[in-house]
Amino acid sequence: MRRRLLNLMTLLSLVLCVGAIVFYARTFGHWEIASSSGPRHNINFYSWSGVVALTGTVGDGVPAGEGRRWSHHRGVNPGYSLAVSPVKPGPVRWGFGIHVNRTVGPPAGNWRLGDWPVVSVFAPWWFVVAVTAAMPTHWLWRRRAERRRQRRGLCPACGYDLRATPGRCPECGSPAAGGTIGDP
Repeated sequence: MRRRLLNLMTLLSLVLCVGAIVFYARTFGHWEIASSSGPRHNINFYSWSGVVALTGTVGDGVPAGEGRRWSHHRGVNPGYSLAVSPVKPGPVRWGFGIHVNRTVGPPAGNWRLGDWPVVSVFAPWWFVVAVTAAMPTHWLWRRRAERRRQRRGLCPACGYDLRATPGRCPECGSPAAGGTIGDP
């Protein structure tokens, strides 16, 4: 059961990694905004010039309107860079950043009142790709090591040489995979 759960998590991580690579490639020369707003939240996803930002506000009456609304906008702007990001203040030089602010001023647009907490988190897409690639990379590395051990006649659990005792490992007690490991 545990192995199946880890394999499922690895598959999910691989799908997220591929999605992050696609989004990373789409950000150069383009900007993209996806928003979700409802009676108690306003969440925005920004992507531009290799950076992703997630901003959110949660509270009573944050945006005006009933129900949940999703919106998506994408634009082409070859001159779009971190210097003209849609989120102020923007990320630091390497693309990382976290900012906690509050909305200010009288009601404007769809905001009923000021003084709502707004949290913004920034990360470069290459970092998101690296984090989501960690589990699939570890899975591939372990799978390769298990196959190499099996080919060499070693215990799949601890790596002990099983040529003298092909049925069960005398070191850790685990059964040998295939039963004929190490036989000429």
